[in-house]
Amino acid sequence: MDKALVVDCRDLKEGQAITIDKIDIDKAKLADFLLFNLGWDKRWNLDTYFNDYPCIDNTVLEFILNSNFKGIGFDVMGLEDPPV
Repeated sequence: MDKALVVDCRDLKEGQAITIDKIDIDKAKLADFLLFNLGWDKRWNLDTYFNDYPCIDNTVLEFILNSNFKGIGFDVMGLEDPPV
């Protein structure tokens, strides 16, 4: 059975970065999927859903790329900075 780790990022404000300190590295190494909960689902169908949502920083990106996750997930529209 696959395992997922949910990373709680709901305390981040618009424009803040998701940093490596948000991830429990030991638990993440045991997970097949890494899911980031930003609380952005509450903005679905609102204009603010497309606002300056938090994105992963380069350290988190490197961690993901150097891991063997089957998938990652976000409750925002993408991995990169939102369009201005």
